[in-house]
Amino acid sequence: MALDDMATRITPLNRELETQVLQLKIDESQIRYHPSISSSIELSRQYDEAQSMAVIFDEEVCGFAMFGIDFETGKWKVFRLLIDKSFQGKGIGKRAMSQILAFLQIQKGADEVLLVVNSENHVAIHIYRTLGFVQYGSRDDKLLMKVSLR
Repeated sequence: MALDDMATRITPLNRELETQVLQLKIDESQIRYHPSISSSIELSRQYDEAQSMAVIFDEEVCGFAMFGIDFETGKWKVFRLLIDKSFQGKGIGKRAMSQILAFLQIQKGADEVLLVVNSENHVAIHIYRTLGFVQYGSRDDKLLMKVSLR
């Protein structure tokens, strides 16, 4: 199922999209916030509850998202969301997250969605807060955030 928001959409990975997603580059300052895309895709293959998606803007792959049921909490969680450095600053990440939340809202048992973000990733924290996420805890140098879907 592809989800659309104007020129931005998320769609499940296939071989062609995966090849393009693996070519994404993030800003040097963000590398410490994100595990590699290849390791994330491999994790989603091993974990049936995780879904990997390509973020597409104007028919060009520009990002990667992974979400699913967190095995520790049993709740829906956004595990990864990253946008290629050449596409950042255009609101694509926010629109992609909005689409993820809309998709999860119709899933069984999705009363709230969790995520973990590095406490120094101020841009991401701001985006998440504008979408209704609130901090509910912290662990090491990370903020635990959640948003209610009901």
